[in-house]
Amino acid sequence: DGTPSLIHQNAIKDLLNKALKAVSDRQKGYYFYGTPGSGKTTFMQLTAYQLMLQNPNIQADEILFGTEAKIVAKIFELSKEEFDWNFQLGINHILKKKRFIFIDEMGASLFRERELEILDLLIHAIDEDKHEIRLFATSNRKLEELKPQYLNGDAAERILSRLYGLILPRPSDSIDYRRISDQPAKTR
Repeated sequence: DGTPSLIHQNAIKDLLNKALKAVSDRQKGYYFYGTPGSGKTTFMQLTAYQLMLQNPNIQADEILFGTEAKIVAKIFELSKEEFDWNFQLGINHILKKKRFIFIDEMGASLFRERELEILDLLIHAIDEDKHEIRLFATSNRKLEELKPQYLNGDAAERILSRLYGLILPRPSDSIDYRRISDQPAKTR
């Protein structure tokens, strides 16, 4: 069925089915949060893989996948070099033809004012196209715990407000799906 066998098959299949059903039923993306090493990124990668596997009309270039810091840095550089510091043009270029945005490690970095402005504009652009674009994200923090990472400013309020409308929060249950075996424990 396309799910790699190196992870706990039943647990990950259940999570993927719930995530994909929630996405289609509620027209929202997913926010998977929990402790470091609990398989959040693996889950998000498998979600992208399953979306493409189950829907052959989804092309790889319709997916943007990266950490929050790298996506923001890419938009910053593109805006600086190509668009004379116009962040909105940089974001429009990055989001062109994208249907699925996967942001890993949200809230992992403290952002300066310009970086926060870019993140605010990015989330706003995704929100404006919420019927065309699905957002998936991972973090070590609950949504409400992101605010201090975004320095508690007005931009943080706008980002969090939009995120609540775009994604369904789901805890990782502190299970590392990468390390659990489907086989019962062997006894000596």
